[in-house]
Amino acid sequence: MKKPLYFLLPALFIMLFLPVENFSQSGTAVTFRIGTLGAEIGVVRSLNSQFNVRGGINFLGYTHDGETDPGEGEYALNYEADLNFFSIAALVDYMPFENWFRLSAGLLINTNDVTGTGMIADNVVLSERTVYTPEQIGKLELTIEPSSAVSPYIGIGYGNPVASDKKLGFFFDLGVIYQGSPDVILKADKNSMIYPTTDPNVHDNAKVMEDAIQDIKWYPVLTFGLSYQF
Repeated sequence: MKKPLYFLLPALFIMLFLPVENFSQSGTAVTFRIGTLGAEIGVVRSLNSQFNVRGGINFLGYTHDGETDPGEGEYALNYEADLNFFSIAALVDYMPFENWFRLSAGLLINTNDVTGTGMIADNVVLSERTVYTPEQIGKLELTIEPSSAVSPYIGIGYGNPVASDKKLGFFFDLGVIYQGSPDVILKADKNSMIYPTTDPNVHDNAKVMEDAIQDIKWYPVLTFGLSYQF
């Protein structure tokens, strides 16, 4: 999947120079939030009493590795799983009642993915003369990622970081992003024994996995944060 990381970056800088209507404070706040997209550093700019524009960079990384506990007649597997979240958001907030309640919509450049690797931990012994090493069998590599690099967002929120009477504030947001049915990529060395399981012309296991998770098109977003207005 193509991942245009810098598509929204100019919009984030333009926000800082938009005019502010009748505002006693600066109308610009920096924000820090944490939630299901990871940690975010962002900026909010007020346009008037009903509209704000905001942008942010979200990031999260997590790695877990280990060895499976094999059952009888099975082999242990060394594995590693990585959660790699990175996205850039550009959003508009609408406050219909000119208070703390917000309706939000916008776009995210969504490069979030989950990756993993797996390899047999020990030799596979079929007979005294037939032994295969983990390297001969090979390492399986898995990637699950959104089918679209640009994901629309809709949501609601509480709190206005750029209210005229506020310096330090608290806010939260609840919404969803649409990222389409996930894409699954399976890879292995072409010289390994496990390679045919990744070859779509032999066993299209990636397609089987995609079909199993095709309904996971929406990703929930729940964030809590703090803001400071200059």
